[in-house]
Amino acid sequence: MNYKHFRYTIGKRLALGFGLVLAILVAAVTLSSTRLTDVQHVEQELVGSTFSASLASHQLVAEVNKSLAILRGYLVLGNPEFKEERQAVWESIDKQLKVLDSEIESEHQQMNGYKEKLATLTESLRQYRAAQDDAERIAYTVDEQPAMKIYAQQGEPIVVELIDSIN
Repeated sequence: MNYKHFRYTIGKRLALGFGLVLAILVAAVTLSSTRLTDVQHVEQELVGSTFSASLASHQLVAEVNKSLAILRGYLVLGNPEFKEERQAVWESIDKQLKVLDSEIESEHQQMNGYKEKLATLTESLRQYRAAQDDAERIAYTVDEQPAMKIYAQQGEPIVVELIDSIN
């Protein structure tokens, strides 16, 4: 065997070893830098769009539940302040829907059918609001209790007539 290639002086061996260590260090720094850039991109996506959409959706759920609670309070207590408060809650719900709608531009949301789901949610909330408005409109009117309405229209005249005939 001929080991002429490995007969370097001590200085050459040190320089070669130092050069290899520097090459490994440069490769490690470059790899770390590219990975860090990828992590920053993912972080920006999460903080910039996904987090705000998640926060808005949680707020939306809370506002829908609040609207229902206020409607229950109005139906039970009849306090007209609840009507105004419920309208304010629905304005907040509309704001949260606008926040969710503005997040459609994110490519992550486009991949998951976000736009279609949001359209379905918006339509469901529109129907839900209409049902709440109907309940609020009917409350504390004659139409609230149909049996009493029928009694007042048909039964009460008969009862009055019977009482008059008895007296």
